[in-house]
Amino acid sequence: METRISHIENKLDDRMGSHPTLVKVWREYLKIKKKKFENDLTQCEKMLDEIEQIEDPSLEQLLLLQYIANMVSTNTT
Repeated sequence: METRISHIENKLDDRMGSHPTLVKVWREYLKIKKKKFENDLTQCEKMLDEIEQIEDPSLEQLLLLQYIANMVSTNTT
């Protein structure tokens, strides 16, 4: 995957002279996505480090936890 990203970034560099606006937008978008992906990998590693200390939740429990987390994060009152 890193090779693919590098290849795309190189192609973006090649187009900077002719299409600077598009290149800047895509570079920023990819930067945000890479940062999010790195964060997701860190969270997964943390879960893997702690997995032996918890029971495996059911799919229903995971969905309920996600639903609650979404409600809490969008609650503006």
